[in-house]
Amino acid sequence: LVGNAVTYNRVYGQWQYDTTVTPAASNTAYVFPLGTQDFANIATVGSTSRLIPGAAGMYKVQFSVQVTNSDNGSEHTAYIWWRKNGSDVPGSMGQITIPKGGSTVAGWDNMIQSSNTTDYWELAYAVDDTHLTFPAYTSTAFGPSTACIFTTLVPIGA
Repeated sequence: LVGNAVTYNRVYGQWQYDTTVTPAASNTAYVFPLGTQDFANIATVGSTSRLIPGAAGMYKVQFSVQVTNSDNGSEHTAYIWWRKNGSDVPGSMGQITIPKGGSTVAGWDNMIQSSNTTDYWELAYAVDDTHLTFPAYTSTAFGPSTACIFTTLVPIGA
């Protein structure tokens, strides 16, 4: 909002990672890369995986991720959770169980609080079996390509 020499810069951003993520080992924690910035104001990405709001405040952060199980004999589970400044956030882990040979798109939205401009957030994950991947898809004759993960950040309140 700009008017009468007053400028209000809201913190926001959206990023997408358009390459398939393939975990190297099961039961091992990794962090998702955030990828290409679609648009952003103040918020940035550091070290490929760190979402940095850049201002103290409360934020709504959302993500959607595609998960595929290439094992036609067993279901497998992916685990996803938040880290703040490199530490796991208690109570933030979710599980996605994918049936044999199946896939899904999972999405969450959470509220996060950054106390200072240098706080950063990462989306961590692990899988119970390496048959699980987080695919990106190329365009087809009838539809566009899609990223393996989309992440957005918006402020809560005015």
